[in-house]
Amino acid sequence: MTGNPVRALCEFRYYGQGDEISEDVLSRMDDALRTFHSHKHVILEAQARRGKNGPIDNWWIPKLEFLQSVVSSIRANGVPLQWSADITEHSHITFIKEPVSHTNNQRYEPQICRYLDRHDKVDLFDLATHIEGAGVELRDEDDLDESGDEEDDGPILVSTTLTLLEHAQPPARLVGGSRRLVNYYTRAKRLLAGQIPKAPTPFRTFTSTQENVAIHLTRDPVGPQLSVDDASKTFHLPDLRVALLAYIHRIRIGGDLPLGGRRPKKIQDKTLPFQNVQVWHRLRLQSRGYHNPVQVLEAHTVNASPPDATWKFGRGDGVIVNTDPTIFGRGVVFKVRHTVGYLRMIMRAVPQGSDPPPGTAGFLAYVQRFDVVSRGDGPCLDPGTGMYRLKRARRADGTIMGDILPLDRLRAHVALPPRFGAEADRRLTKENSMDISEQFWLNKFFTKELFFALSQ
Repeated sequence: MTGNPVRALCEFRYYGQGDEISEDVLSRMDDALRTFHSHKHVILEAQARRGKNGPIDNWWIPKLEFLQSVVSSIRANGVPLQWSADITEHSHITFIKEPVSHTNNQRYEPQICRYLDRHDKVDLFDLATHIEGAGVELRDEDDLDESGDEEDDGPILVSTTLTLLEHAQPPARLVGGSRRLVNYYTRAKRLLAGQIPKAPTPFRTFTSTQENVAIHLTRDPVGPQLSVDDASKTFHLPDLRVALLAYIHRIRIGGDLPLGGRRPKKIQDKTLPFQNVQVWHRLRLQSRGYHNPVQVLEAHTVNASPPDATWKFGRGDGVIVNTDPTIFGRGVVFKVRHTVGYLRMIMRAVPQGSDPPPGTAGFLAYVQRFDVVSRGDGPCLDPGTGMYRLKRARRADGTIMGDILPLDRLRAHVALPPRFGAEADRRLTKENSMDISEQFWLNKFFTKELFFALSQ
């Protein structure tokens, strides 16, 4: 009942937080606010708006009234983020509160100035060493024109801030409690350039073909090597061997790598070109900003561990998978280049000789497929939640549909809350909801970047 107005307010706020706001986004914000006002009465009828003394039967909220002027203000002044009070508050903390906490509470002004001066020197030193370590050399435009005959292995010459950020992210402070953002894109480039000696191969940090995402695994796998049959039992994946055979077959014939679909019958009696696999129980998945591709975001941990005493069915996470890496674009387009999956296993085939079989030189993933519920001519959003509704894909014999894909086909970590229906299953817990439930929501509010990617 209250899905429409609550969802509309969430969408309004998410759209307003974009780094870039177009006329199309402004129209969507107007529609969201209009939807809220058209359906807000159901919240009062359900007595869901409550205060200390019980239900409240009105919408006399000044901040809610203020929302009417947001779109016109954006048209006149630009995106709201630049007017956020957070910048002022953060500046007050940096330049007043933090320095004052290091004084003796006497003659504040000179002590604050001395504190800031010393921090400025430390920051400049940190920036200089970071640029030096990244192999970047600052030049103006004229110098760059004259240096066209530089050797390929020479320093990286830059003359703009944008070019600098493409090669060296802003460094973390040498002092203070801020946690440093790990840039796996930079690490992957260094590995490819041979700048990290003795790194195990295949490299544990790598990017997708189009460099949409960077993926990082720990140096060592979890435990000893497992035979394919033992891995199948450990992860409760009875079709693992057949899935690997189907993957090898598709690689050899040069076909597509779909997630799901019919498997050739002739592969059933084939032999795998390897016997053992190494497994990892989690990875780090890092992406770039939707509106600002130069911006590197915080990495997400994506799990794929086998069943244990706590996680009876194993611990996996929802992911968006790219099914056709030859098609470019920054949004999510189902039935064209993306599908939603459930990551169940991360592995590497252990070659029996010096040359790994085709398609097995890198890391592989076993992913189970979810289908987007469609109406009419394709996937559509649920009118109440504004989200895609998913159902677990099954084969003709009723078994869950899963397949092997290269690990670099992963594009995003997503949250998949169960769709309860009229009554929730009382057995559901956080440890089993992904395995007991048959229908899910693709939560577009999981991150702002995912929201914009799904809302294009």
